[in-house]
Amino acid sequence: MQPDYNKLLEVRPGLTSWGMVKFGYAHNVEEMITRSQYDVEYIEKVSFPFDFKVLIYTIKIIFQGKGK
Repeated sequence: MQPDYNKLLEVRPGLTSWGMVKFGYAHNVEEMITRSQYDVEYIEKVSFPFDFKVLIYTIKIIFQGKGK
């Protein structure tokens, strides 16, 4: 099943995203497509607990210095 990338246009950008914490920066189109799949997953599962999970992952990556 192909993800519905049009859903990405329905949300405002933020400081972080599920794609950013799970994949990191995209350096080319193929990587952007892969990262976008995480963002579509976030939009489909949006909830306060999932937002909290993204926040925790973001903080963890910042303090561990593992972001790319």
